[in-house]
Amino acid sequence: INAEYGGLLVAMTTSNSKGENSQLVDLETTDSEANRILKETEEDRKRKCCDFQEKARNLIAYFILGLMNNFAYVVFLSAALDILDNKLPPALVLLADIFPGLAVQAVAPFFFEKIPYAIRVWIITLLAVGSFVIVGAFNPVWVRILGVVLASISSGLGEITYMALSSYYHKNTISFYSSGTGAAGILGSLMYLALTTWAKLSDRITLYICAPLPLAMVLSYFVLMENYKKKSSYNIDTINSDLKINDTDQKTLVNSLPLKKRIQLQWPLIPYTAPLFLVYFAEYTINQSIVPAIVFPKSKIGWPQEDVYRYYQFIYQIGVFISRSSVNIFPIKRLWTLGFWQLANMIFLGTVAYYYYIPNVWIIFVIILYEGLLGGAVYVNAFYLVSGATHIEKRYKEFCLSSISFWYAYGILLSSIAGLFLAPWLSSHAYYNYWPPTAPPTVPTRKH
Repeated sequence: INAEYGGLLVAMTTSNSKGENSQLVDLETTDSEANRILKETEEDRKRKCCDFQEKARNLIAYFILGLMNNFAYVVFLSAALDILDNKLPPALVLLADIFPGLAVQAVAPFFFEKIPYAIRVWIITLLAVGSFVIVGAFNPVWVRILGVVLASISSGLGEITYMALSSYYHKNTISFYSSGTGAAGILGSLMYLALTTWAKLSDRITLYICAPLPLAMVLSYFVLMENYKKKSSYNIDTINSDLKINDTDQKTLVNSLPLKKRIQLQWPLIPYTAPLFLVYFAEYTINQSIVPAIVFPKSKIGWPQEDVYRYYQFIYQIGVFISRSSVNIFPIKRLWTLGFWQLANMIFLGTVAYYYYIPNVWIIFVIILYEGLLGGAVYVNAFYLVSGATHIEKRYKEFCLSSISFWYAYGILLSSIAGLFLAPWLSSHAYYNYWPPTAPPTVPTRKH
């Protein structure tokens, strides 16, 4: 049967009972039948083309959402010494950068889904833009910390919003969002490093330059991304199922979940949330409490310690970006292994800070890169595994994806609290004493 150009030719060979005669019968379909076939073929091609374009748009949009949602968070961690005027432990900025977001992530899944996504995106964006303006415009440290708090709230709301929204799209939106958050680490830390260290701009001017960038989230949601409301239903085949659930029914289900059920849903998430907690506790203890104490005199490396700290942050974010972008190529299921490796990494670098037995900054850079690889890998694989988990009912996945963020944030919170005590103590006992940071490094009297 050939219907490609408007006709059907059916070749039928028949023979009589004696096998003496054969006849080729040509049957041509009517013009209406041919046109119908051609029309269906053309419509199918257009539908596939539109599906591909919509999928590509959604993936790009999710990459930008991840990029901008974590941008302010990363910039403020890189600017920690400048925000505090080199007078307080960097862990204080980490605490302000994580605790409000953690509080939001703990309570927002229980009520925030009642707010339309469009309004949520505007709230998230305006908080991020305002945080840069406040930190750049005011001198008192406590006011600048308040600006960091706004960035933390913005990031926390963005995390649960975009993860929940991903349940209406292809599951690869999660990997693209994770890649975006990893790219935010590179963009934020590199941008701050380049503008302050290489271009010699002040930290205030640098923050003003960064302020308009979060507006890209609004453009991504309203212009680039396909509106989920236009879908009468979403296909959970994108989350490995053939079941279709109506959008209104899904929203009603999530909103009607009782508190007891929401707490019960945390138990099947433990294989993913516990390693996430361990990894993030260890890596942020490293970043904000341990590596600031791994000091190298300017005479040995040619950089002031503030620049070394910025390079630490930038290299760490490179590792995070690489691993967060690798889930489709190299998925990892044994997340507990990553947690124990990161704890070992924390203990090792702690001994390096105390005993100073690696007197080469480039070796430390390699270890920091490895630390970032572990952190990014456990993050993206935890979300990816939850999105495809068969032991979690599909109707609950939107809530699970939005609530899982709480646990890694909780690990960061505990590390920031510990860092308020660990960083000053470790710096005062380091081989090169560098506390407070404004004092020149001096060799202590104790012997190693």
